[in-house]
Amino acid sequence: LGATLMRVSLAKPYSIKALHKHDEWIVQAKLDGVRAIFKDGNLSTRTGKTINAPEWFLNYLKETFWDHEVDGELVATSQILFPEDARNKFQDVVSTVRKLKPVDQEWHYITFCVFDIKMDLPYSDRYEYLNGIEMDYEYDHRYYSLKLGYCRHKSHYNNLAVPVAIIPTFGMQAAAWPDAMVQDFLKQSLSIGFEGIMLRNARSPWVEGR
Repeated sequence: LGATLMRVSLAKPYSIKALHKHDEWIVQAKLDGVRAIFKDGNLSTRTGKTINAPEWFLNYLKETFWDHEVDGELVATSQILFPEDARNKFQDVVSTVRKLKPVDQEWHYITFCVFDIKMDLPYSDRYEYLNGIEMDYEYDHRYYSLKLGYCRHKSHYNNLAVPVAIIPTFGMQAAAWPDAMVQDFLKQSLSIGFEGIMLRNARSPWVEGR
């Protein structure tokens, strides 16, 4: 049986017109993984199919998010720790996530990267809430010159496992960011090994659908 469906927000294509439609934006690296929803103690795809994660992985999410509904991406942990060395990992993630019987050791190399939480607040406040959830992680600052960054998680389950991460964001004013700067930042992000970038209206409410 499929998990309880949580309808998620879907992105629209980038355009200069959209950029200047709102003044405050939050920018975040886009990861190449499997979209996943955590709800009612389970992981599922955005179409409601159950993702069969190991019990220790789900327990970690339960301890972290309790009864919250959160939206994110299951990615290769190496994409979080060493994005420049983690290209072409998508098929490995898909293979692990699609198994009906989870292979425990494979999930030690999977991370649930959370980027939204279902709350009646603007996105900037939702992200601030996520960032305030107590998790034992620290940032490696080598990429902060590009305003990206990624997380290292000191998991008490396995010293290699990084069950949960929240990718850092930074704010920008549309008036200060012409299209050329957005395109340049995109190129830099791609060169590091990320799939792209996401621009989120800082004041946008939780919206189901596109």
